[in-house]
Amino acid sequence: MEAEKIFFNYDIVTNAFNKLINLIKDDEQHIKNNNIDKINDSLNERTDLMNFLARQKETLARLADKRSILNEDQAKVLNELSQELHFYANKSKREISKAMYVNQKILTIVRGIVDKEARSVNYNQRGVRKNTSKFREIPHLAINKKL
Repeated sequence: MEAEKIFFNYDIVTNAFNKLINLIKDDEQHIKNNNIDKINDSLNERTDLMNFLARQKETLARLADKRSILNEDQAKVLNELSQELHFYANKSKREISKAMYVNQKILTIVRGIVDKEARSVNYNQRGVRKNTSKFREIPHLAINKKL
């Protein structure tokens, strides 16, 4: 059983929960401040923490019959941290959805303006300017041999 305890460390798991919760909270502020690059910078760390916590959950499920791994207080703290993580993850998801919605609306407005402008200067759908000259075709020239 001591060998199985090596795979689960309560202190490391609680630190991972807290760090992931703080990263998600920071991401919410980055979204509000439009600092998308900072969100991308922490993506690998968030992914690693989520994978680590998923493996630790599997370890706990596998060792559920071993009651000496966690006492009641530790189990309660882990449950509370899990609920807090879910709360902030859902809140972050809502903020990302709102930001995506607003960006989509802005892009739709910009597209409408660009389309209107493109039509007013006679560009076709491929972005090529239409020939709007009154001389659309090359005028036919007749050579007068008498000259």
